[in-house]
Amino acid sequence: MLLADTNPIKNSQASDFVKRIFASLYKLRLLLFCCCLLVLSGIAWFYFDNYKENDPIYIAKEFLCSISKGDIKKAKSYFGGKCACLVPGGWVSYLLYKSGQEPNLAYLVGKNFPIENFCKGPEISEPQDPFTKLCRVTVPITFSEDTRPYFLPVKMAFGKTMDESEFLHFSNDPYKEWQKGFTLRIRPSISKGTINQPNNIETTNTNSAVLSTYEKNSQSLFRLLGDEVVSFLPPTDAGTVICSDKTFLKQKEIELLLPRIRNINLDLLLIRKPHKPNWQIMECKSTEAVLQVGNGSLAALKEPTKNPL
Repeated sequence: MLLADTNPIKNSQASDFVKRIFASLYKLRLLLFCCCLLVLSGIAWFYFDNYKENDPIYIAKEFLCSISKGDIKKAKSYFGGKCACLVPGGWVSYLLYKSGQEPNLAYLVGKNFPIENFCKGPEISEPQDPFTKLCRVTVPITFSEDTRPYFLPVKMAFGKTMDESEFLHFSNDPYKEWQKGFTLRIRPSISKGTINQPNNIETTNTNSAVLSTYEKNSQSLFRLLGDEVVSFLPPTDAGTVICSDKTFLKQKEIELLLPRIRNINLDLLLIRKPHKPNWQIMECKSTEAVLQVGNGSLAALKEPTKNPL
């Protein structure tokens, strides 16, 4: 019969070996637990950090805040999808008067306006790509009395001199063909230099480049702006008003007679592509407005009803 090994030294070594194995396994388990916790924390951080950017209302709000602060470069970063602008320069054209892009949001750049109420439409799939989502966000803006922008007649908005009678007629009745160059005619001021672009913004726009693009897109532009507006392009500072006695109205007199925008609705179309999880602004326009006319009455400007997207 074989006798059990009762050597206390060997037994002690075996016991220490087993203990070291269990200690190593415990440390490994603790390390694995810490690694899993770290990975889960990273996933949670990434999810919650990007959760807001997956909300089209959040993107719309950040976009308008950037415009209000005059940060055109940051505002430009929120654009995406296929640029529908009809002039050279890309997305930034929507934020500069001199681009001649219609519709345009230049009248809001660097201006204080309320960014509060948002109306989000349904998220739907793009007809040609079911994995690409579209969502329309409407933002109603009400300007305070001292920040209401002016709505200029076509000739004045593009630097032409107007007769006093012609100007007074527009002052009391701004409805006629108001859609033509609508947002290019909205100005926060009629002072010289109002339409100048910031020095830190680079575009490829030149007058000749703009006009050549107008020719290529003449059908769309004539529909948006009308032949009268297109003939005046590119945009310039406000023109003057000449009276019957050959004198000119002063700037303060013109400002008192011009209609002013009291309310306006911004219509933002956002897109989210499968390889870009964040929503991006694909289209922006001003669809409805309420004017305070020179005689004190209110004028509602509204485009015909169209499809939701």
